[in-house]
Amino acid sequence: MNCIGKSLCLQTLLFVAVAATAQTVVGTVSDCGGGQALAGVSVKVVGASVGGATDGNGKYVVGNIPDGSHTLEFSFVGMKTVRREVTAERGTRTTLNVCMDAATSELDEVVVEARNERKDLTEARRQGVPVSVIDGKLLAGRGTTIAEVINHQTGVKVRRTGGVGAESKINVRGLEGNRVQVYLDGKPLNTPDGSFNINDIPLQYIDRIEIYKGIVPPEFGGDGLGSAINVVTIDVDEAYYDVQYSYGSYGQHEGGALYKHYFPKTKMMVAAMYGFGYAKNDYTMESPFIPGLKIKRDHDRFRKHLGAITVDFRDTYFDEFEIEFPFYVNKKQLQGISSNIRHAETSGFLVVAEPKLTKEHFLTDQLDMRFSGLLGYGVNHLSDTSSYVYGFDGTVRPNSYRGELGTAPNLSNDKL
Repeated sequence: MNCIGKSLCLQTLLFVAVAATAQTVVGTVSDCGGGQALAGVSVKVVGASVGGATDGNGKYVVGNIPDGSHTLEFSFVGMKTVRREVTAERGTRTTLNVCMDAATSELDEVVVEARNERKDLTEARRQGVPVSVIDGKLLAGRGTTIAEVINHQTGVKVRRTGGVGAESKINVRGLEGNRVQVYLDGKPLNTPDGSFNINDIPLQYIDRIEIYKGIVPPEFGGDGLGSAINVVTIDVDEAYYDVQYSYGSYGQHEGGALYKHYFPKTKMMVAAMYGFGYAKNDYTMESPFIPGLKIKRDHDRFRKHLGAITVDFRDTYFDEFEIEFPFYVNKKQLQGISSNIRHAETSGFLVVAEPKLTKEHFLTDQLDMRFSGLLGYGVNHLSDTSSYVYGFDGTVRPNSYRGELGTAPNLSNDKL
């Protein structure tokens, strides 16, 4: 049996073994909108300790169901929960295929900013501008990414340009690229070189994801022309900690830790976060140009380290007085399309200091103050100086221009 990853092999064997037993329900779960198979959908029998989840092809198996009529519940982040009635009889196997619709909520149903009812959001509610809000509590512990979650929202499509670590292209109602702004706690996340993207944010740090498909709140700034995604991280008023680790196909490892503590004597909340990621991204494919030629794609390795220390001062003149010191380090090999790139790679790091101050009724009752600053230093490095060009068929030829990406070598350090 040829399996893509260990988890897929295990789920396939489980499907074969369980499907042969009695009192079993099997089937496929798909997206009602496009017919795409949904992986990771939770399937359980209501009122019984029996259940399972769909595999990479959207297939599921629920076995050992007690005799009688039961309700099967299908749930998935960003989709409406589906319930179906089934009757289990000894010695039978029932096939039940279902599809799920995207779940969206209007701005009227959530509180986007609890401290102040802004005029622009009030007008947006009156005009019926839709804002999809995804609860972060449903994301923690799931083997998925932010891009995969928001890809199931109506009017939103996400395309990744390569393996793990590659830039994600977000399309909201036909707008793409710089016209779709991405924010982290209201601060711009887009970087010119795409070195840091939305998938780099660990799921367990997220309180909610706001997807604006109409009017973008003016305090975000930027130039999002009617489309924006704001990732809001967890903000607690008491001690909090979380540790997670996950392993996936193609040699993917991700983990992280988050700790927050309040010091009552100094009235100060301190938070520390660290996360890491690694992926080999290796696989073998058949050449689309030369029949029978097997191509080994093994130059797309990715590593990242990110973290932040945040100090939040309480009971001061300001309603909010916070200073955050995030950092990000990455290194990525570049994989070729027309040629077999073997040496070119990018790397970079970024260190930032971000103060944030807010005050209602600042100086006068009619004036509110909101200040966000950013002072950072970063370097993006591109290494492309190979004296040879490699073909997917194993050929090697000298390259008088040097470099594998273009007609000139490159050994740059671009400072931000």
